Amino acid sequence: LGVSLYNLLDHYKNYKKGRVYLRAKKIKKFEPALDATGLKGFGLIYDTNIDDARLTVETIKEAVHSGRCTAVNYARVTRLNHDESTGKVNGAWFVDEDPDTATSTRETLVRAPLVVNSTGIWTDELLDNVPEGYPDPVIRPTKGVHVVFKKKDVPVNNALGITSHIDGRFFFVLDRDNFIVIGTTDTDYHGDLGEPRCTAEDAEYLLSTVRMKFPDANLDLENMVGSYAGIRPLARPPAKKGKPASESEVSRDHEIIRSTDDLISICGGKLTTFRVMAEDLMLGPVKSIATELLPSREFNWKKKIAKQPYKISLTRDEWDDTPLVQECKEMGYITDEQCKHLYQQYGRGALVILHYIKEDETLAERLVPAEDVTYAPWIMAEIKYVVLHDCPTHLTDIMARRLEFQWCVHPSFQPGASKKVARFVASLLDWDESRVNREVNDYMEYLAYNSFFYDGKLE
Repeated sequence: LGVSLYNLLDHYKNYKKGRVYLRAKKIKKFEPALDATGLKGFGLIYDTNIDDARLTVETIKEAVHSGRCTAVNYARVTRLNHDESTGKVNGAWFVDEDPDTATSTRETLVRAPLVVNSTGIWTDELLDNVPEGYPDPVIRPTKGVHVVFKKKDVPVNNALGITSHIDGRFFFVLDRDNFIVIGTTDTDYHGDLGEPRCTAEDAEYLLSTVRMKFPDANLDLENMVGSYAGIRPLARPPAKKGKPASESEVSRDHEIIRSTDDLISICGGKLTTFRVMAEDLMLGPVKSIATELLPSREFNWKKKIAKQPYKISLTRDEWDDTPLVQECKEMGYITDEQCKHLYQQYGRGALVILHYIKEDETLAERLVPAEDVTYAPWIMAEIKYVVLHDCPTHLTDIMARRLEFQWCVHPSFQPGASKKVARFVASLLDWDESRVNREVNDYMEYLAYNSFFYDGKLE
C-alpha cells in the first residue's frame, strides 16, 4: 500500500516507478550484505538526497534576489509591537546578537502591516495570544540525531528503512554519495533549543540495530566520521470537539495559527513540504489580512506559485556542456569527484567557483589534502564563493552551516583545515590575528561538543 501511495503522490513522474517484491531473497540483488533473516518482502521506491543547509541558504538568496526581501543575520526578535488603539501586531523588535558586528544592545523596531512568525522550535516565544482550542505550548520539540561513516566501512548500496530492535521505531541507513548516514532518532527534548547534540547513547541506539542487520559493517566509534543533531518543531493540533489532542496525535503536519492580535504563525511540517507550507500560508490567512489592510497593493495569489525552479539551478546537461567545466578538468584543477561535488552543491554557482580557479589556480587547493578526495573534495575556491555569496560572519557558519564539513570530515583533520580556512577568510573579511584565533577556537568548541566519539585534541 505504501509503495502504491508513493507512486500515486508523485503522479508516476519519478525517476522510476516504485515496486513491491514479495520474495525476500530478492533483497540480495540490492543489498548482498544485509542479514535478511525473518524478512518476508520489501518495497523499492526512489527519492533524493539534499543538503538542507544549502537549500535553506539558497531559498533566502532567491527571496533577496527578487527585490522584495531583506535578510538579516544574527538578529534575534525580542518582542512584538502592537498598535495602541487596535491591539493588533504591527511590527517586531530585534537586537543584533553578533558580538563582532553589534554596535550596541539597543533594540530596533521594524514596522509591518502584517507579521508572520515562522521561527520553528522557538514559535511559542512569540505566540502570546494562542487562539482558543490550541494547546500551550504549541510546539513539542523532539531531538533527532544522525551518525556518519565512510561507505567503505558500511556495505550499503541504497537507502534502507529499518526498524529498531529496541522499540520498533523506523529509521534510515542512507547511502549518501560516499558516506553512510544513519538516523534519525525521535526523543522528546527538554534542553537548550539551540544546542542539541548527539550523545553516545543516541548513537548506540541506532548502531545496535544496524550491526544486527549488517554484521560485516565496521561500526565501531573509531570509524565514525561525524555526528549531528537537530530539533523537530512538532506542532500540537487544536482540540477536536473540545477534547485536547493526545501526544500520539502530534504528527509531521503543519499548523497555521491566526492569533487574536493577527499574528500569523506557521509551525510544524517538514523540509520536504516547505513549498506547500508557504503556499498554504500565503493563500490562507496572509491573503485575508493583506487584502483587507493593503487594498491598493497588487499580489499574486495564483495557486502553485511556490512550485518554480530556482535561478541558481542548472541541469546536468547544461553543466556537462559548459566549456569551462571541461577546461578545468583537462587542466587538472578538479577531479571527476570534485566536479560532481561542485555541481550538486552549488548548481550555477559552481561556474563562479570554476572562474575563481581559472583566475587563480591556487584556489584549487584542497582543504584536506591528506584525506582521499572521495571523502574530502572541498577546495579553497568554495570558501571564497561562500564568503562572497552566502553571507557568513563566522568560521562556524562556513564549516557547519554553509558546507557539510563539520560532520563529513573526521575531527582529526579539522584543526588544520579550520586554521587554513580562517586565514583565507581573514584576507577577504579583514580579520586580524586575534579574530582568526578566536574564530578557530569557537569552531573547535562547537566541533568538540558534537564529537563525543573522538578522544583526540582539537586545537
